[in-house]
Amino acid sequence: MTDDVDHPVRFDVLGCARVAWRHFLPALALARGASLTAVASRDQGRAERFAREFGCAAVTGYRALLDRDDVDAVYLPLPTGLHARWAAEALRAGKHVLVEKPMATTRADAEELVELARRVGRCVAENRMFAHHPQHEAVRALVADGAIGALRVVTSAMAVPPLPTHAPVVRVERPGRGDGLRLPAADQFREAITAFARAVRAGAVRPDVLAATLRGLELVDAVREAA
Repeated sequence: MTDDVDHPVRFDVLGCARVAWRHFLPALALARGASLTAVASRDQGRAERFAREFGCAAVTGYRALLDRDDVDAVYLPLPTGLHARWAAEALRAGKHVLVEKPMATTRADAEELVELARRVGRCVAENRMFAHHPQHEAVRALVADGAIGALRVVTSAMAVPPLPTHAPVVRVERPGRGDGLRLPAADQFREAITAFARAVRAGAVRPDVLAATLRGLELVDAVREAA
């Protein structure tokens, strides 16, 4: 799907969290087919500081933000315990919702959000930037090109790259040559925002992305039960 830069998905940000200031909002300014309308905080001064920095409207209170009719989608970086409640409120207000990790505190709560989104005809997704990392397409292309020969076994693991960049690296070794693929953290957020904007225009989030979210929360549930 192409990115409609003339009619971008208009985002509001529900909560002036540090992750929004440091990562999401700078990336949103660079994302294809997405734009910023407003930010909300219970503290008017905090909302105004964000608005001055990122060039948008400042709103006091979360409900006031959801009542706006000049927004298509909401990014929700509130404390984890508030994710399910305010994601549901945003969906009922007719907004698409991109929730910062994790989507909820239990799989059951996340499943309720997915079902609610289906009923109201909106998209809900967790801001799982790694799912949209271009390294996946790059690796697929390398495998298809025969870079490692016949594919027989696949194993995978996830780790957080070291500071200061948190930039993942995929390295492919060939005789006499090594290729490295790197993507800075800011670009990872940009790719996730762009992917969500595409989902909004398509009317659906990729099933594998939602499945990964639910599986992750299933693990959290199991750990909690075993503790």
